[in-house]
Amino acid sequence: MSWFKDLFVDEAKSALSRRYGAGGGSAKTLSAALRECTDFSNFNVNNARAPIVDSMDFDDTINGTSFNSFFHSCKRNRDTIPLFNTSNGTDFTYMFWSCWSITTIPRFNTSNGTNFSHMFHDCGALTSIPELDFSKGTSFQRTFNLCVKLTTVPPFNTKNGQYFDYMFFGCNILPTIPLLCVDNAKSFAGTFQNCNKLVNLKLDGTIKINGFDVSTSPLLSHVSLMGIINALADKTSDTSTTWKVTLGSANLEKLTDDEKLIAQEKGWTLA
Repeated sequence: MSWFKDLFVDEAKSALSRRYGAGGGSAKTLSAALRECTDFSNFNVNNARAPIVDSMDFDDTINGTSFNSFFHSCKRNRDTIPLFNTSNGTDFTYMFWSCWSITTIPRFNTSNGTNFSHMFHDCGALTSIPELDFSKGTSFQRTFNLCVKLTTVPPFNTKNGQYFDYMFFGCNILPTIPLLCVDNAKSFAGTFQNCNKLVNLKLDGTIKINGFDVSTSPLLSHVSLMGIINALADKTSDTSTTWKVTLGSANLEKLTDDEKLIAQEKGWTLA
């Protein structure tokens, strides 16, 4: 149910202004109607429904399953994000795309989320991410794409993650990714591209596919590089293609011949 998408902001403001007054019936009706809704996609695009959003209660979104583009393109019109009940949410795609002024977000309940693609795409002022539950997520394409001021992320339980394309693309001052589960990955295109300051990267699971590339992260620690090599699956019996992981020349120089041999003996080419 998404009838509220056709509300005029002035009508909503009028109703919400009576929320705490004697004539609170209209506001109560609005809140009750919101709690029947499952689809909150595009709800506050361009911050157009700010009066509604800023007056909503935590549980007004309790039955929401789609939060796709909820705050899409708020740009510089919103610098704080209220916390809503998103415990039933499955779709968080584009939720904060192009929210240029937010520096932090509250800890949303994302425990049932499956799609996190583009969730924080182009959040150019965002500096940190709280511990979000990504454990049911399968798609992480461009989740943090162009978060150019991001400096802190928590460990990510992405055990069901399949698509990691450009997940951290352009996070050019992020120093540490404390945990990324890659066991079920089907695509790594550009995952770490232009993560120029990345030093620490910890992987969980095994790398079973081509496309893993950290060549634009020349500052990776020796421990991180060995973590990548040790995570490579044994491909010696699979000669259907050339198996390659791209570390880049600066990172290759940090490895001994014996360390490189570990990858080669698993059937991988280091580039």
